[in-house]
Amino acid sequence: MIGTELPARILEISSYPPPRAGWGVRISFVRAHLEAEGHECRVLNIGPSRRIKSRHYLDVQNGRHYASQVLHHVRRGYLIHTHINGDSPKGLVLALFAQLACAALGRPCVLTFHAGPIQLLFPKSQSKRWAPLFRIVFALPRFIICNSEVVRQRILEYANRSKTIVPIPAFSRQYLSFERVPLPAETEVFVASHRPLVGAYFFFRPEFFVSSLIDALGRIAERLPEAGFLLLGGDSQSEAMTQLIDRAGLRERVCLAGDLPHDVFLTALSHCHMVVRTPKKDGVSSSVLEALALGIPVIASENGTRPESVVTFAADDAEDLSAAVLRVWADYDTYRARVIRPALRDTIAEEAALLQAVARGRDWRALIGAEPPI
Repeated sequence: MIGTELPARILEISSYPPPRAGWGVRISFVRAHLEAEGHECRVLNIGPSRRIKSRHYLDVQNGRHYASQVLHHVRRGYLIHTHINGDSPKGLVLALFAQLACAALGRPCVLTFHAGPIQLLFPKSQSKRWAPLFRIVFALPRFIICNSEVVRQRILEYANRSKTIVPIPAFSRQYLSFERVPLPAETEVFVASHRPLVGAYFFFRPEFFVSSLIDALGRIAERLPEAGFLLLGGDSQSEAMTQLIDRAGLRERVCLAGDLPHDVFLTALSHCHMVVRTPKKDGVSSSVLEALALGIPVIASENGTRPESVVTFAADDAEDLSAAVLRVWADYDTYRARVIRPALRDTIAEEAALLQAVARGRDWRALIGAEPPI
């Protein structure tokens, strides 16, 4: 118990590692923070590893299994915290079911809306067909968390609830807490033998423009004979990616590092001379901020929300991307000196405070002194 109060009980409904990516990484930090304070936090995993049984999360075998687990936790008094973005209709439906279950049983819920202001089905200008469903999903939670004021303004187009949409940036100081560790032997040899070493974190999804990325790497390899490319992420060691690399003739120039633990991932990232980010719907990306916080120049697709010192290129344009990499390497010391490291707020603590306060029916602002700064 914490003082004289019972611990909060929270159910996160989201993807969860493995693979180590996006929402799941942040939720793992939030969960650890809540548990360190004596609260109970469970994760109902609806991501790629959902059918794999694990002691780290609750598995989901099918739709009926999902529904039964949601209802079980709502009835037991857990605060339900759902997570969606503007790209996944399935995610919207799963979140809506959980929200309706909470409403039927008189329980509050919280929603986090992830990623940037322009996505496949979001905001209204992108898809009027899906607007009614978004309107309902945004109307039901006690609070909505998003990662920027720009996204908050787009959500307000669906629901006029300005006091209960809370911008809490996804990036937090915990992302930079790591111990330098030895890399896998093959990776260690690779990073030591290439200059520049260009890192990129990606998944084999359309929004990552993988074919364009490989095209750009080929162009860079022709101009910079000692360059190497460190590709990180759960899909980087997939058969499809290996075949793409082989067809491009880049086998000796690319290290497919795979899904790495936190300490290994950041150790590998710290060896890179620059980092490339290809998606344009990601908003203020945590992986971009991780690299900047390590003092590494970032080259990212233009999406209107990139931090000031990021070098941008036109999304899905291999020529523009390769030109940006060559430009940065030609004057590397200057670009590195221009990197602006982001402020390291503890947004994990802010989110955890909101969740445990809602779970207990308390004013969450009183716990952190005031509404979090935008």
